[in-house]
Amino acid sequence: MSVVKESAVSHKYILRKFFELGDLRSYEKGDWICGNETGACDFIHYIKYGYVKAYSETDKEHVHIIFDVNEIFPILKLDDSQDRRVRYGAISKVKIYNIHRDHVIQKIKSDLAFSNSVLASVLSLYRVQADRVDNLEHREAYQRVVNRILFLVARFGVQQEDGSYVLSRIFTHKLIANTLNLSRESVSREIMQLQELGLLMRSPGGMLITDIHKLAVELNWPISSNMWGLLKEVCPTPQMSV
Repeated sequence: MSVVKESAVSHKYILRKFFELGDLRSYEKGDWICGNETGACDFIHYIKYGYVKAYSETDKEHVHIIFDVNEIFPILKLDDSQDRRVRYGAISKVKIYNIHRDHVIQKIKSDLAFSNSVLASVLSLYRVQADRVDNLEHREAYQRVVNRILFLVARFGVQQEDGSYVLSRIFTHKLIANTLNLSRESVSREIMQLQELGLLMRSPGGMLITDIHKLAVELNWPISSNMWGLLKEVCPTPQMSV
């Protein structure tokens, strides 16, 4: 195991051992967890199982980030200088430990190892948000959908024995659209085009990505040179057309 992976495992272990001291709660898909019109959310949550979305609503739902197992939220409540009108909801069955933000802040101030683990979590989520912004660099819906699928596969996909990947069926066309500020119809149209190319297929588990390398070629230029670690060899950066 590499030093980087060992460090990541260590940070997750430290976070888990602390949050296991808190209350364990279960939620069903579609349940509201915390956050409302005033942004109130006084507990920090650690995900033991399942997926959680952070979202806001105007004329439609806008998904800011999807949290995975071993991640904590809402990070910004560790700095109470400004509330954001963001809600958090379960997009699958979820089990979550929660501890009041004051106790988490006290632990950060008194325990250097725990503080470093929280910092590692913050940096990880920063990279996720940076990729969300980078996606906007692609002008066409097709490019944005391809980019988002590659990103979701890198973050949540399960690799199969033949080298293909499966993305859970919880990542519906609507959910993907809400992460991109596109309509569901637009995302479905682009996914259908990828299916016609043989790059995506439906599977019992969800979406089957048949060939990551060929899917990556569909991008006019890669935001991540090796597609977030999906590709063993670094892709050369194509010249952008003017």
